[in-house]
Amino acid sequence: MLQVQSQQETVFNSMVEGLLVLDGQGRIQLANRAFATLFGVTADIRGKTVLEVLRLHELAELAGRVLRQGHPVEHELRLPEADGRWIQVNAAAFAHGDGPQPGAILVFHDLTRLRNWNGRARNL
Repeated sequence: MLQVQSQQETVFNSMVEGLLVLDGQGRIQLANRAFATLFGVTADIRGKTVLEVLRLHELAELAGRVLRQGHPVEHELRLPEADGRWIQVNAAAFAHGDGPQPGAILVFHDLTRLRNWNGRARNL
């Protein structure tokens, strides 16, 4: 079991996209390196909620909606920072194999370069 978990963490940490895995109460079970880099997270965030870690109500509401309704969600949000990054979030609920307790996975794509390029292309 420990070897499987280690392999999963290796795969998750090799991803370019940010990844969060939440339990049924919306607490973070796993966050990969790309997520930490994207959001500037340096501390261990396991066991905390999205709102506690990121202070983004819009993202916390999205995670809660996915957990409650169980439907996949795709959403774009602009981070309230000086650099104004745009992030696409794909979220889906899942059921754990060993019980009925649901969870969710959120995948984050940084769209900033694409959005900036599109804006410049329109101004040409």
